[in-house]
Formats: sequence, C-alpha cells, structure tokens
Amino acid sequence: SNLRAIDITTKDAVIAWTTDEPASSAVDYGTASGAPDGVKADVAPVLEHRLTLTGLQDGTVYYLRVSSTDGSGNTATSDEISFKTESAFVDMPPSAPGPITAPASPTRAATFSLSWGASIDDVALVSYDVLRDGDVIATTGPDTTSIDEAGVAEGSHTYQIRATDSAGHQSVSATLTLVIDRTAPQISAPDGIQAEAVGTGATVAFDASATDTVDGDVVVSCSPASGTLFAIGTTEVTCTAADAAGNQSATSFAVVVRDRTAPDITMFEPSESVVWPPNHQMVPLTLRVRVSDAADPAPVCEITAIRSNESADGAGDGHTHLDWTFSGLSFSIRAERSAQGSGRVYTIEGVCRDAAGNETTRSATVTVPLNMSKK
Repeated sequence: SNLRAIDITTKDAVIAWTTDEPASSAVDYGTASGAPDGVKADVAPVLEHRLTLTGLQDGTVYYLRVSSTDGSGNTATSDEISFKTESAFVDMPPSAPGPITAPASPTRAATFSLSWGASIDDVALVSYDVLRDGDVIATTGPDTTSIDEAGVAEGSHTYQIRATDSAGHQSVSATLTLVIDRTAPQISAPDGIQAEAVGTGATVAFDASATDTVDGDVVVSCSPASGTLFAIGTTEVTCTAADAAGNQSATSFAVVVRDRTAPDITMFEPSESVVWPPNHQMVPLTLRVRVSDAADPAPVCEITAIRSNESADGAGDGHTHLDWTFSGLSFSIRAERSAQGSGRVYTIEGVCRDAAGNETTRSATVTVPLNMSKK
C-alpha cells in the first residue's frame, strides 16, 4: 500500500492510499502506538482507497496501520504512521480593560490615583501598560489595576490602559480625557470707591468679574455685595471666585463713604428784628433756625459772634458796657444807639455743623433805630 494521511482537521482525518491490485482494506488506529482501539474498513476491492476517520479528539496524536486484502485472500499491512489533529482552541486577545476611574475633570490635585477594571483572558494575562498622551508611563503586573500620578503638567491629557496576554495579544481601553487645572481665576474689581453719603450712608454699586484659563468667565461673590447700603466711613469689600477644579482667588478694595455736604439753612432770623425803645436795657432774643442735612438728621447750630456798627461805648449811647451776650441760639443785646448816628445795627453771626464737621454760616441783623414813631 502507498499510504498517506491528508486533510487533517480538528476532529476528522481523511486517509488515502493505493494498492497494486484491487483489494479491500481496513484502518486500525488509536492514541497509543502499537495498540489500536478503533478500526474502519474499506471493503470495496479498488485500487484507490479513501476513508474519513471521524470523532477524533482535537489536538491529539493518533497512530494507524492499513491492512489490504486482495481477491485471493493475500493481506499486506503498512508500517505504522502518526498524525496530530488540529487543536480546537484559539488563543483570543484579552478583553479591553476599563473603565478608567480618575478624579473629576478638571482637577487641581497634585497627586491622584488612576484605576481601571481588570481584563479577562482565556489563557493568562501578563501586564498592563498605562499610556498618557499616547506614551507608556507605567507598566504593572496582571493583578495591579491602579497607579498614582504625580507632577502632571497643567493642561488636557488622555489616558489609556493596554492589556497584554501570554500570547502577545493586546487590547486597549477607551480613552479618558483629564484636564489638570491649578491656576486660580483672575478677578477684576475696582481699586477703590468713594461715595457721598445720603442719610446714614450711600448705596454703592460696582462691577466685579473673573476669568479662568479653563472655565472662561466664572462667578464672583463679593461681601458686602454691590448695591449694598454702605455706612459712613471705610468698609472693606472682599470678592472671591472659584473655578470648576476648586482653585480659588480673592481680592479686596475699600468703599469710602464721606459726608462732604454742608447743612442747608433755610431759616436764620432773630425773634425780633427791631428793638425799641433805646432804654439801655438788655433785651433777650433767640435765633430761629431751620436746617437740614443730607447725612445728619440733627445738625447743631449756634451763634458764633455778635458785632455792632457802633462802638460799645460810643458818644450819646449812655456809656453802658457789655452790649451783647450769647449762648447757643439765645442772645441778648442792649437797647441803645448813639444819638449822633443813624441807628445801631447788631449783626448776629452763626454756624450750623453736621456730624462730619461740614459747616454752613449765616448772619442776621437786629436794629435799634435812631428814632421810631409809635404806631
């Protein structure tokens, strides 16, 4: 017999051979050399023989001999040959690692942990590669699924995990993008504000904004807030801003509320504008004042001086002394005048001051006529 094994598959082997004359044949085969445990016959008396052995074990070595018998009963047996069936097992790549777990993006963390879901392999996983921006930055064993990152530059970075099995097959995780942001927002606020008081203070409005390199415009919070009634004096305003990564910045400025408006005097007059008769007596009078102020609800008014157009001891006035006195808004003047003049005119000078020290001055007159007809 001219014997050969052909077309060996996972669990089948097609055996083909020839004989010199028509003969029937049988194939003895088994997994142990010299000890066949299976037989398959080809009884047709032909020259070209072909048998298919089925149900074989995959990835297994088999041994076989062929026996051929001609029409006269003569039998010949071939030498033993062996063959191995193909293995049904195909080593597959590992499953993709992931998902990757990292801090929420953006992050300001100087050190942070990256972890990922483990890969599954049908034979053996060998390692994981950690890629940042396409470059391998760390390699771990098959049982380690996390690393610590430190000193990563600010900006946007991509991370991937690549798994490798014992056959060299690889799989790569989905890409994680992580933004590192350690720069605080830049706040724009006034250098300082001055305002004029109205009542107990001033309502002051101002603009404050902040810009972040990653987030763009961010919210600014100021205390006291814009539009607040600021008391007279100096108040410090503090403005803060934070970006999505938690970076914070702060700045402050002063709001100075001043009262520089003097009181408004709408009445400044003596209780009597003419004193008569000129009997040299001291006549008590008062100064009637009506005053208001933008910031101070109760400005203080007082007489500051009294002057006369005649000498206190002039000719023809009776030669009396101490012709006037005053305290607060009360005053007394002497009812006299010089017989040689045109009448005495007392000028009462006064001032109204608010709590900030702003002053408004006024004056009023009281006359002692030279003569006066009774009515």
